[in-house]
Amino acid sequence: MRTQRQSLVQSFKNAHRGIIYALSGRSFLIQTVIGILALTMAVVFPISRIEKIIVAVLVALVLAFEAFNTALELLLDHIAPEHHLEIGRVKDLLAATVLIVSIAALAIGIAIFGRVIVAMLIAYA
Repeated sequence: MRTQRQSLVQSFKNAHRGIIYALSGRSFLIQTVIGILALTMAVVFPISRIEKIIVAVLVALVLAFEAFNTALELLLDHIAPEHHLEIGRVKDLLAATVLIVSIAALAIGIAIFGRVIVAMLIAYA
């Protein structure tokens, strides 16, 4: 059975609706605020172009992992609304992937911005 292809405009509308839905979740909203802060710092602080790109990619990765986590949790809840030990483990693993990427992003952010902040403090001392 062949399905009709949706237009590019419709694809973007669907993605926009997904982002709006993701923003209704507490974790995604918190990570978005932190991401905006990190991107603002990347613009304001004197860091290299490659470091700015790294910050932007890390923000996108954290948000993408959180959206993916949310999507899979919704699917699992639909498939098995009642509690299952195995599904609980899968959800825990999904949450762990977000945590791992978030910790890595934080560590890299500290490495990038930490040296700049320390240098600025020394310069103004």
